[in-house]
Amino acid sequence: SGYASEKNETVSSKQQHDLQDLEAGIRYMVRLRSKPDGISLDGFRSSWSETVSAVAPYSSDEVNLRCSTPDLQTITCQWKVNKTESAALYSLYYQTRKVEWKKCINQRNATIGAALAYHCTIATSEVNTTVIIINASYPHHTQTFYKKPFRTENVVRSDPPKIVKIDVSTGGGKLRLFWEPPIKELLGQMMYQIRYSEENGSGWKTLFIQKPLHSEVLDLPHSKTYYMQLRAKPNGVTYSGYWSSWSETFTATIPGSMHLTAVPLVVGVA
Repeated sequence: SGYASEKNETVSSKQQHDLQDLEAGIRYMVRLRSKPDGISLDGFRSSWSETVSAVAPYSSDEVNLRCSTPDLQTITCQWKVNKTESAALYSLYYQTRKVEWKKCINQRNATIGAALAYHCTIATSEVNTTVIIINASYPHHTQTFYKKPFRTENVVRSDPPKIVKIDVSTGGGKLRLFWEPPIKELLGQMMYQIRYSEENGSGWKTLFIQKPLHSEVLDLPHSKTYYMQLRAKPNGVTYSGYWSSWSETFTATIPGSMHLTAVPLVVGVA
C-alpha cells in the first residue's frame, strides 16, 4: 500500500505475466508476492518484493511497424516516421529463443518524401514467437513502441508468383496461364488472384482462385491483346498473411484464327 491508484492482480503459478490496459508513457511501479496454491502446499503470503518501475510502451502502430516473411527463413520489419523525428535514434530489438533481448544489427534507413523509412531483417531460426520493440532515443528520454507477439507462419508475404507459360486456344478464345508457386514449402497452401486488362482498356478485371492451382483458363474474346498480372497469399489453413505485390505485367494476344499456340512471354507495362 502507499501508492496512488494501486491495483492488485492474482495470477496462476507461472514465471511471467502481461499487465494489460496500461496508459502509454506512464511510469508504473510493480512488486510481487507469492503464496502456496493450496493444493500441494498451503500457507501464508510472503512479504512484498522490492519495487521495480517501468514506463508503459506505446503501440507499434504509431510508427507504422509492419513485419512479414517472404520465405519462412527471414522476417523483415519496416517502419516509418516523419522526418521531423530525425532527432531520435531508432533501434529495433527482438526476443530470442533464449528469451534474451537482441538488437538488430543490419538495420537500414532511407528518406522517402517527408518520411524516414527503416527496415531490419531477422533470421527465423533465432525466434519462436516473435516479440519486438522499437526504442526511440531522444537526448533526454526514450520512447518504446511494442508489437504484440506473432508467429512466423502468420505473417507470410511472399514474392509474386512467376508466370512460366501462356497457352492460347482460339477455338473459343481460351487462354491458359501457368505459374510457379512463390514458396515451395507452401505448395498447395496458397490462393491466387489474376487480373487482366485489354489493350487500351479502361481498367482491370480480377479473378479470385481459392483452390491451390498452378494454372488457370481465361475465356476471352478473339483478336485482342491482354495485359496480365498475378499475386498470391496463404490460404489461412496452416499459414496466413498478406497478398504479395503484383507480378510483372505480361502481354498475350489472342489471334483471330483457330489453333493452339504457346504465346511467348512479353514483359511490359500496361
